[in-house]
Amino acid sequence: MGYAHRDKYINSFSALREKAKTCNNVAKLQNIKIEADTLKIRCLNEIDIEETKLTPAPAPDDNGSIPAPVVQVKKRKNVSIKTLNHEASWDIETSDDIEKYLSGLRTQLLKQLEENTVIRIEF
Repeated sequence: MGYAHRDKYINSFSALREKAKTCNNVAKLQNIKIEADTLKIRCLNEIDIEETKLTPAPAPDDNGSIPAPVVQVKKRKNVSIKTLNHEASWDIETSDDIEKYLSGLRTQLLKQLEENTVIRIEF
């Protein structure tokens, strides 16, 4: 990953920071928060793609054939907690409340599962 990517990330987040500094509207500020979260996930996904490109391909053996990889590399899937839970807060008074929220979170996590994929939850 070169300096161009780094500079792109720095510039993108700097633009958001400037936008937040000059914002005088709470609703727009909330949108900037969502925008920052989306940008973070996009950057993490791009970094994962670049890391995958750096993984060397298997070298041909003496017969000229490429051996099957011994270890299958799992891809990463970056997910914001905001996409799993749309509520801003949880009100918990009883163990049933805990079960209700955890059940909803469990359902959303199960929807994210894919074969040979590691899910990274960003908070």
